[in-house]
Amino acid sequence: NAVIQNAAIDPATGNFSSSFVTGSLPVNSYPVLYSYPGDNNFVPWTDTSTTLKVVALPVVLSVTPLNGATGQLVTVHITATFSKPMNILSAQGAFSITPNVAGTLAWTNQVMTFTPSAGMQYGTQYTVTIGTGARDTTGLALAAPYSWSFTTVSLPQITAVSPLPNAVKVPVTTNITATFSTAMNQTSVQNAFSITPAVNGAFSWIGNQMIFTPSANLAYGTRYYVTIGANVMT
Repeated sequence: NAVIQNAAIDPATGNFSSSFVTGSLPVNSYPVLYSYPGDNNFVPWTDTSTTLKVVALPVVLSVTPLNGATGQLVTVHITATFSKPMNILSAQGAFSITPNVAGTLAWTNQVMTFTPSAGMQYGTQYTVTIGTGARDTTGLALAAPYSWSFTTVSLPQITAVSPLPNAVKVPVTTNITATFSTAMNQTSVQNAFSITPAVNGAFSWIGNQMIFTPSANLAYGTRYYVTIGANVMT
């Protein structure tokens, strides 16, 4: 039921306007019945009807990563799915992420996707907010800001190597291994791997362990230096 309050008629146009209290009405169209007692300019109206249309405000239905998610890749894409078609510029203008991350926004139907331009920081909590400036295509805005947070994976570490540092009397047929604390982007690790003097060989992986197998025996009585650069990715 709607209770009409502060009803008024514009003397210049005859337009009827009012404010009303609806309680909690489901989305639908409702008949509205009102009466106007008349004055010196207008004939009294009785039991005049019109239609009140109740529409839903846009809401965020789902997001990724989920609120409170941990161990997220630093390259993760951030998405928000809306309940209604959105005005793209207003929704993008209402999007923010803290700490700030450079990136681009794209759309697939009612899903907005943020793609970072570069990797985010490791072991960092990010908070994403879509403010009330986000409007649907009819101009209706979110009723309240929508925020959620997630945490990226901790900085990867090398937890074990073989041969051990400064090892001596290592067989010339040995393989070189490095074990990481988390799953890695294998290509980035292999590209960051170097050995001096140079040795040809092939890479393989068992879980988080990278194995370098020389294509020929190592040289006798030779000190080798192995380096994995800092530009590796999970």
